[in-house]
Amino acid sequence: MSKSPPTKIKSLEDLKDFLQTALRVEQATIPPYLCALYSIPDGLNREASHTIHTVVMEEMLHMVLVANLLNAIGGKPVVDCPRFPMNYPNPLPGFDHLPMAEHPYQVELRKFSPEAMETFLRIELPGYDDPKKRGEPPGTIGQFYAMIRRGFQDAHKELKDSLFKKEWRKRQVTPEYYYGGSGGVFEVHDMESAMKAIDEIVDQGEGHKGTLFSAHSGSKRYSGDEEPAHYYRFNEIYTGRFYQAGDEADKPPSGPEFPVRWDGVYDMHPNPKAEDFPKGSPTRKLMDECNQTYTRVLGALHDSFNGNPAKLGEGVRDMYQMKYQAVALMKIPRDDDSGTTAGPAFQYDKPA
Repeated sequence: MSKSPPTKIKSLEDLKDFLQTALRVEQATIPPYLCALYSIPDGLNREASHTIHTVVMEEMLHMVLVANLLNAIGGKPVVDCPRFPMNYPNPLPGFDHLPMAEHPYQVELRKFSPEAMETFLRIELPGYDDPKKRGEPPGTIGQFYAMIRRGFQDAHKELKDSLFKKEWRKRQVTPEYYYGGSGGVFEVHDMESAMKAIDEIVDQGEGHKGTLFSAHSGSKRYSGDEEPAHYYRFNEIYTGRFYQAGDEADKPPSGPEFPVRWDGVYDMHPNPKAEDFPKGSPTRKLMDECNQTYTRVLGALHDSFNGNPAKLGEGVRDMYQMKYQAVALMKIPRDDDSGTTAGPAFQYDKPA
């Protein structure tokens, strides 16, 4: 049985540990979202593809902001490490204390499907800071970040301006190195910018203070209207209906139909692994190549978060290569009786 995590950040080192876990949380959501996105053939489920793509871009933004938060207080983000990425299926990092029989954060790699949307809705479930539950482990990502917010406040109360040191600013990823089209990267160097970064991460996922929307999002729909927060974007896909003006966060969307074809996908087998295929086979070779590209992306992120932000560009180029490899795998039938195809495994694989 997993040991219960701390319910309070008691030191600066605790705060750094929580931020490292937050980095893993943000990264762990990206492969499941990409699997759903890559399983949609070109020209089908266009609105859903747009939605998932915008969420992926914002999760990447969140990774950069968490790295900036960690660097701002003298931490060293660790990304290029076999223990950093998730192996799927597994509980979301930071939430493995919850009972497995009723675990809300069991995350899998699945094709675009209602089951995938149910997982995404659980990940992005709104759950705000409740003063009555501050002695309990966090039950949602929003509550997890509320602990981080209080950790910053307590550390600043004790350390004052020495919490943020001038020499650490050179490790920040600044806007000229990142453009994701959704929100924006900014430097974290004081309490105001640290609180802004936490707000942006939570608001984009869950909505701002019980509303459908983020207070900081720059993401727009095709129509030019503001995009809802992640939870509500996924709920539009799941329910097959858009939110419209006047809809409330605790009510189903009541706008026009959101067109979805659940059968318009490559039938990827859930949670593929390279080991599913014989060594030396063409499929295994492509699986290994895709995993190695994924590992290079993690390496580029690690370097960019540790003093070489220009490496982000290399990571973006490798992500495009990974997309082509992943889609190719989605088209290859498995050599079994399942009738399904292979798919990307997102396994750490750094050649010796």
